[in-house]
Amino acid sequence: MADPPRLPIDLRAASQRIFGTPRGRRLYLLLGGLLVALVAYGVCTVYVHPNELGVKQVIVGSTKGILPEVYYAGLHFVSPGTERLHVFSTDIQSLDSALDTIASAQSVVGARQNRLDAASSRLQQLEQSTTSLLSNTEDADMAKTIMDYSTQQAVYQSALKAGAMIIQPSLMDYLS
Repeated sequence: MADPPRLPIDLRAASQRIFGTPRGRRLYLLLGGLLVALVAYGVCTVYVHPNELGVKQVIVGSTKGILPEVYYAGLHFVSPGTERLHVFSTDIQSLDSALDTIASAQSVVGARQNRLDAASSRLQQLEQSTTSLLSNTEDADMAKTIMDYSTQQAVYQSALKAGAMIIQPSLMDYLS
């Protein structure tokens, strides 16, 4: 690869000629100060539009938190790294649309809540009816069951006595 072409100007000599004089040093300091001011202006300022307001938050220090002052339209200075300026819209139309969005979200949540409540009550009713059906199917009426058992026991005992009377063992049955 070929070397890039060299500039015919010696920058070191040119800077020595310009900044070596008192006038050049003042120009250098003025340009440096202007550059610092521009950087500080861009970093440390926040513009609040006419339909907005701002609230300053201190991030670091003993007064950490939201400050009580409200900042209206204009240019405001903040300390970079230690403060923030939060800007909010004061436009009535945007606030109305935000409220409409919140109201529609609340109505959606309310409708879902009503559906869940209705489903929950239906499930409770279904559980109660299923439990009562199961109870009617499986549970026994104790008084009726005892009466049926006593009747069947009496019939059984009567059948045994009748059978014993019909077949009476004789002495011959024991000898054979």
